[in-house]
Amino acid sequence: MSTTDFLNIRRQKFLPEKYFALNIADLPRQIELSREAIGRRLARGNHKPTSQSLILINRVEILTLMFTGGAPIESLVALYRDVIDAAEELTAAQREYIAYLGRKNGDDLIDNASPLPLGDFESYRTAIDIVSLGILLGD
Repeated sequence: MSTTDFLNIRRQKFLPEKYFALNIADLPRQIELSREAIGRRLARGNHKPTSQSLILINRVEILTLMFTGGAPIESLVALYRDVIDAAEELTAAQREYIAYLGRKNGDDLIDNASPLPLGDFESYRTAIDIVSLGILLGD
């Protein structure tokens, strides 16, 4: 796509083409690195779902960039499905982590807590982004 085409279709005028291109190229690599880290973390006994959280954040960022960059709305549905899948993976990993902590400490912990605690600003922002994009896409 030419620079002129990009400038004409983007939805936000503050999104420069260079920023868009660099991030669209780098975010899938970050997701792959996070996926690879899951096994290493578990092998070291670290069950906290940090990598799954990063995958979700990166998936939301890809979807947001594609929307802001002017991608057709219909093409965003598959990316939104990736976001939902990442949120489900994070939820499952968070529940496994809570169960692990419960077994380790002998405590009866809440096993259905949200992996995106709304008291944490970054988690709140991620949750709002997911809901907003879902509404935009008719989910």
